[in-house]
Amino acid sequence: MTTERSQNLLNRRGFTPRRILAPRILLIIIVAALLLFGLVMVFSASSIIGLTEQGDSFYFFKRQLQMVGIGLVGLIVAAVVPYPFWRTRLSWVVWGALILLLIATLVLGNEQAGGKRWIDIFGLNIQPSEFAKIACMLLVASLLVQLYEDKNTKWSPFIAKVAFVVGLPLVLIMLQPDRGTLMVAVVGILAVAWFGELPRRVVFIGLLLLFIAGVASIMGEGYQEGRLSAFRDPWADPLGFGYQTINSYYAFGDGGIFGVGLGMSRQKYLYLPEAQNDFIFAIIGEELGLIGALVVVVLFVLFVLTAFRIGANAPGVFGRVIACSSATLIGAQAFLNILCVVGLAPITGKPLPFISAGGTSMIATLVLVGLILSVSFHSDVPSEAELRRDSLRILDGGQGVRVPAPNRTRPQRPGLSGGTAGATARVGATRASVGATARASVRVDATRASARTSTRASVGASVNATRSNTPFAASSRVAPTSFAVAAVRRRENPALRLSPARNQRRSPRTSR
Repeated sequence: MTTERSQNLLNRRGFTPRRILAPRILLIIIVAALLLFGLVMVFSASSIIGLTEQGDSFYFFKRQLQMVGIGLVGLIVAAVVPYPFWRTRLSWVVWGALILLLIATLVLGNEQAGGKRWIDIFGLNIQPSEFAKIACMLLVASLLVQLYEDKNTKWSPFIAKVAFVVGLPLVLIMLQPDRGTLMVAVVGILAVAWFGELPRRVVFIGLLLLFIAGVASIMGEGYQEGRLSAFRDPWADPLGFGYQTINSYYAFGDGGIFGVGLGMSRQKYLYLPEAQNDFIFAIIGEELGLIGALVVVVLFVLFVLTAFRIGANAPGVFGRVIACSSATLIGAQAFLNILCVVGLAPITGKPLPFISAGGTSMIATLVLVGLILSVSFHSDVPSEAELRRDSLRILDGGQGVRVPAPNRTRPQRPGLSGGTAGATARVGATRASVGATARASVRVDATRASARTSTRASVGASVNATRSNTPFAASSRVAPTSFAVAAVRRRENPALRLSPARNQRRSPRTSR
């Protein structure tokens, strides 16, 4: 019944509310701006290394354009598919397939930068851990909503399922090793718990345990310890682990406030390693200065806040968790990359979303955007207050029954714009509501008048019956009913009552 009322209300409205449409449009604009800016910066940062290593200064730009195209296809698919679809068993199938890919990566993967994180599939070098974090987020969100909906579900089975769903892929990612993806995945799981309104004590205990496990995993790893020492003092090893951080500082120092100009970077001439990937933010700071770097930070902040607004407009807990957790995954990776580039965090090797050159990371990021848009596209349903107003009934005073409320909309006049037609419909709805109230008042007044007439008749009948047994009734010249009616009228209208002076003038006649 609720679904039918929702559909009827949507058919009468015929438009998307501004609270839902405005964040959706703003999110699309921000993503488009970041993608276009990223293509420009990838070409600027990779032209020298592309010409040197591949013989084509457009090599990385073409590859980035191809990955953006594939990612946009994934975005459209994720946005069109209704997000409640991921609560089905398909999420378990996707999760299982990614677990197999992670195991295959450990066995058959390509070893790069001290770890096996990539595997060749159909000619593409992909990183399965990027998609595994999305599958974990969706599955944990589904289990959380199932916990709320099923009153018989206890905490112990829920915790066991979450530990299995999260623990197995995190262990496989840790064995690669890929500490950056591990950190981002953990932040995403904590975001699911936070926005899913789990007890805060459980969230903080989980955060503490994961922090301890992360620190313990770093200890004893020579490569990770070298990055930690470079984070504490990059000049202690200027030609080793601290080389990349030091050249990043040089890039920001040369850029100053306004930058040296787009395409005029000097650090991209093979001084700064991974200038088009992990450290592209340093090239932005060098070419566009502090102003350009702050614009990028502001765009990411607006992106996260807009996605949070979409999550707040979601009709259920599952939609809110998906939108807010997806935004948290993207925002956490973006700010982790920025903190690493400016030297406020150890280098993790995570690219800057939408901007850095990369294949799997770009596709996974755009899929997350598609999930957020899916929540927005399927949030255009009536709120609880609108459903209550739609089922309103007016009490008919004359019949004592409830009748349906009148239609509150008016047909659109030809030639009116959308805004004028909406205003006209609202004015018509207000007038119809006022008319319905007036008609109800008239029916109540009619009921009261009928009651007064019945009362007068009954009083007159009783007076006639009384006077018929007295001698005065036979000789009286005034009808008994007239006395009863006059008494009722005096009681209802104080102006008809006799004043004290008039009573005094009549008293001698009465005494005679």
